[in-house]
Amino acid sequence: MRTKRTAGLLKLVQERKKLLADTYMVVSSSATPIPRLFPTLRRIMRKAPGNKRELPLNPRKKEYRNMKESSIIMTWPDHAHLTELVEKERSAASPGTDHDAIEKLARELARAQLVAGCDIPPDIVTMNSQVRVSDLDLGDEYTFTLSWPDRANVSENRINVLAPLGMALLGSRVGQDIKWPLPQGTCHLHVEEILFQPENNMVRSAG
Repeated sequence: MRTKRTAGLLKLVQERKKLLADTYMVVSSSATPIPRLFPTLRRIMRKAPGNKRELPLNPRKKEYRNMKESSIIMTWPDHAHLTELVEKERSAASPGTDHDAIEKLARELARAQLVAGCDIPPDIVTMNSQVRVSDLDLGDEYTFTLSWPDRANVSENRINVLAPLGMALLGSRVGQDIKWPLPQGTCHLHVEEILFQPENNMVRSAG
């Protein structure tokens, strides 16, 4: 009986060591400030060996619904600039380029609905919009600004539109759920509020 218990404890220790190693790899291999890695680390710990049950999901939202699947609405200038960026990334073929993500963005652009800046609905995330989102799994909230590549800055929560999170935010609407691919799985976010949208702000200023 003692031998079986000892073997079980040894197995648990080995599994915990592997978990710590995986956690270390997430922290050491990421350029993201450690506080912003907490959601990823918490996802790892939810499945920690030896836990009698997984840590609970956010009780406020347990189901993913109203995912962003339809064609997105964007302004003509944003569409033209993004199309130019996609073609540039395609031709550059740099080692760090995520070609699958670029092609996904190209497909989004191909079926996008284009409108003038003054006609864009105020609840849509456009370029340079600041948006508040919540994590459907963990309940955390974040505020991001969707930025062009040359203005992106992770420490200021300015997200590159060519990054997976940027592509997910682009064209999303208040009330929609979006998917953010992470090394340890997919993060499901809910678009809570648009704090700033350039087009809507310009219309109000003109009025």
